[in-house]
Amino acid sequence: FVGDKKGLIEQWVIDEDLGFELRRRFQLQGQTEGCVYDSTADTLYIGEEERGIWAIDLANGNRQLITPVDETNLVMDVEGLDIYHGAGDRYLIASSQGDSSYVVYALPDGERLLKFRIADNADTGIDGSEETDGIAVTSAEIPGYPQGILVVQDGANVPARQNFKGVDWQKIQVLLP
Repeated sequence: FVGDKKGLIEQWVIDEDLGFELRRRFQLQGQTEGCVYDSTADTLYIGEEERGIWAIDLANGNRQLITPVDETNLVMDVEGLDIYHGAGDRYLIASSQGDSSYVVYALPDGERLLKFRIADNADTGIDGSEETDGIAVTSAEIPGYPQGILVVQDGANVPARQNFKGVDWQKIQVLLP
């Protein structure tokens, strides 16, 4: 799935011979940002920068704005999206670039469970994250991260232009209801 600045989202399929085929297109009104496919529910989630997060049921093409930009919970502009597949739980995580925060939603219902920020850590001298464009999350056990890790792009890092921050999923998990 790829999107552009004019709201067009396309699904391309690559076969084993590296041939490719355009499978389908969707059009939203505004600029699309991150998107993530939930294979469990055959649903595509798309961040539309100024409007919110859309869920598109790929079985029938129905779309629903599951969480709008509201300047409190999800602040314009919506950027990175990813899904954490835990033991029996699935969570949609979104970067809310307008207030440098992250929002966690339960799947499949889209209920907002948690909003958090990655703050400066004075003990380690590591700054927090701001202006996040992209995120990635995994529930795979990685050395030092037994329940997985959330990695976020930090777009306003001083003195460098940007870097990445990692958050142990266990620290997020304890905050979830």
